[in-house]
Amino acid sequence: MNTKPISAIIVEDDEAFRLLLKTLLESKGVSIVGEADNGQDGVNLYKQTLPDVVFMDIRMPVMDGITALREIRGIDSGATVIILTTLNDHLVKPDCEQSGAKDFVQKDMPPDIFGMRLDSILKNISP
Repeated sequence: MNTKPISAIIVEDDEAFRLLLKTLLESKGVSIVGEADNGQDGVNLYKQTLPDVVFMDIRMPVMDGITALREIRGIDSGATVIILTTLNDHLVKPDCEQSGAKDFVQKDMPPDIFGMRLDSILKNISP
């Protein structure tokens, strides 16, 4: 039986949310192998770590999440990128899907629902 944890990077410019997500993912057995606060650093971090999954915000300085998503998928067409979004990001969802996002998580949902949503996503990721 494979007991290797899922490896992940978090690309999110909101430090408080990044810490919250990191804590939550680690509590679910996910190994956080890196964090970035903008899309460009996220792409570079992806190249260095090749994680099983990327959790990425859309609106960030230097490079936005959609551009970073496209770059990561250009490096690895099988990359699993989960977009972290807020309700007012619904207009960019088609762009993210077309660019290869595997799933979306609403950042502003109640914490218990957020946790269940992450459980659902993590079930479908193989380390």
